[in-house]
Parts: sequence; structure tokens; C-alpha cells
Amino acid sequence: MGATTRREWIVERLLADGSVTIVEVVDAFDVSRMTVHRDLDELVAEGLARKVRGGATALPSTLYESDVRFRIAQSTEAKRALCAAAARWLEPGAAVLLDDATTTLPLLDHLVDVGPCTIVTNFREALGRLAQAGSTDVEIIALGGRYHPRADSYTGPMCAAQLKAIHADLYITSTTAVGDGAAWHPDADVAAVKRAMLDAATTSLLLLDRSKLGRRGLHRIADLGRFDAVIVEAGTPDDTVDRLDAAGVTVHLAPALKAEGERAG
Repeated sequence: MGATTRREWIVERLLADGSVTIVEVVDAFDVSRMTVHRDLDELVAEGLARKVRGGATALPSTLYESDVRFRIAQSTEAKRALCAAAARWLEPGAAVLLDDATTTLPLLDHLVDVGPCTIVTNFREALGRLAQAGSTDVEIIALGGRYHPRADSYTGPMCAAQLKAIHADLYITSTTAVGDGAAWHPDADVAAVKRAMLDAATTSLLLLDRSKLGRRGLHRIADLGRFDAVIVEAGTPDDTVDRLDAAGVTVHLAPALKAEGERAG
């Protein structure tokens, strides 16, 4: 099997498990460790993996954000629950800012119940889903800038500058890490766009599954107090919620969604 097949296999393992070891690839394809290192170097160059001792991972770190394809597949039930809770803030006629946070993608399913609204986003995945839905009630405004392949979004000074000419009613977002009373992100351009969206909106919501809590990134987006509400998933430890309260944050718990076919009690 060729390099393309091996690398596709590695990516599938990263998407499914979050990590892969060199030994696993060697055993699966009967190739040398040096060959696997070259495969991993290619995937790192494409932004699909991060090399670690003994293998590679797709998991984020202080300096690294996972590829969008990995992020979309993670914590899907928590994201759906968080967006169902955030949908309470959606109102007819509202202008809503969405960035490249994959956590907010399930929110698009709630737009059919809102009525006329405007979505402003720099996220190509969101733009594609909105265009495919084809709702005449949703006006779409796309923000441009430098294309960021790993995030599948447009970022940088050009994107931030466009936001200075926009006023939105609502900004809904998530981020890689929350700790020490602040929201953090490993990428400077992404963090800058998030700050610009915060400045451009009257109300802002931060959606967090448990994997984001108690971590830090390289670039500080804003203190948690800048957000009007922080929505966390059900089951978030009480001491974590208490720390958010102590930081002056209005915290909302997103109830877990009932499984399909489950009747209300």
C-alpha cells in the first residue's frame, strides 16, 4: 500500500481516537519507523496532526488547535445540548455573529424555528450548511480575510477590520480553553477575530463542554466577565461552576438531550 493509503488510515485513526502511535502504523503496514515519521511530517505540514513522542495526536494543546475535521466529530451530543440551550437567545429579526467554533454548528438547525434573521460568519463550514439549507428567512453575510485551512475560516486583520463596521445583536461562540477566569485560544489570528466579534455584539454567549474547562491557551481572548452568559453542559462539576460564579460569570446549565425515541416522563 502506498503513502496516500497509509496517511488516510492515520487520519482516520486520529479522527476516531484522537491519537495514533508509530508502532501501530508500523504493525498495520509493515513499514519502517522512518517511513511513518515521513508520513506524520506530511500530515503535520497539512495541519492534520501534531507530532508527539512516539506518535501523533489531533488533540489541542496550548500552542495547537485541532483540525476542523477532528473538532466537528468531537463531543457531538454535548454540542447539540449546548446549542439547544443557546437557542433561547435567538429572536426574529436578530443579527447573529458566529465564528469558526464547531460547537455552534448545531445552532444552525434551530434557525428554522426563529423566523427572519441574519447570520454573519467567517466559517466556511457554517456558510456551506446555510447555503445548502436554502432558507429564505436567513440572510447570510460572509466575512473575508486570510484563509486559515486548519480552522476552515477567514481570519487576520482584514476580517477583524470588517467587524468594526458591523453591529450584531448576539455573538455565540466557544473556544479551545477556559481557565484562570479567562477564555484562551492557541492561534493569535483566531483569538483576534473572536475579540473583534465580542466588541461588535450587544450580547455574547460562550458555550463550553467539559473538555474546555480548566485549561489555558497561548492567547487570551477576554475575561469571562466579558460574556453575558456562559453555558456549560449538564454534569459539569459543582466546584467548576462555583469557580465560574466566583469569576463574576452568569452560568447556565444545558440540560442533556433526550435520546431519540425516548418519551418525556
